[in-house]
Amino acid sequence: MRSSLMLLCLFSLSAVGSMGCAEEEDSSAPEGLLTEALRLRFNSGMDERARLVIRDEPAWKEAWARISNHGDRPAKIDFERHVVIVVAMGTQPTSGYAIGLESVEVSGATAAISVLEVSPDAGCGVLQETTAPLSVFVAPRFDGEATFVERTKKLSCRP
Repeated sequence: MRSSLMLLCLFSLSAVGSMGCAEEEDSSAPEGLLTEALRLRFNSGMDERARLVIRDEPAWKEAWARISNHGDRPAKIDFERHVVIVVAMGTQPTSGYAIGLESVEVSGATAAISVLEVSPDAGCGVLQETTAPLSVFVAPRFDGEATFVERTKKLSCRP
């Protein structure tokens, strides 16, 4: 059986309107990271490009230590039912960059994860400060391989 769903977008991308964050709500989803999302979405502590599927508490604590540059404790995740997917662009030279998931398609024990990276067009007004965009998602648990399908898009700022 093949399903395409994303349980909860912990760090959303307001700059990319076509990216949905929640196809299904899950009342057991972790709390507390949505506030943190506003601080980390574009200025995370993850300076390198990454595609991670996290399946247990120790790995989540280790990843959170890299993600959060604020020292906060990570949200509690039910790893019996969920995995955490982290996608990070690494350090970018200016503002205007974003990253997120377009879909997570689980088929048996494997998943195809579609990632969209957005960068500013030459005509965009951007802040001259380095950023480190990332998104973190909680998805249904799968125990097999994850394939990341990459797509890029230029954000047009011209009328």
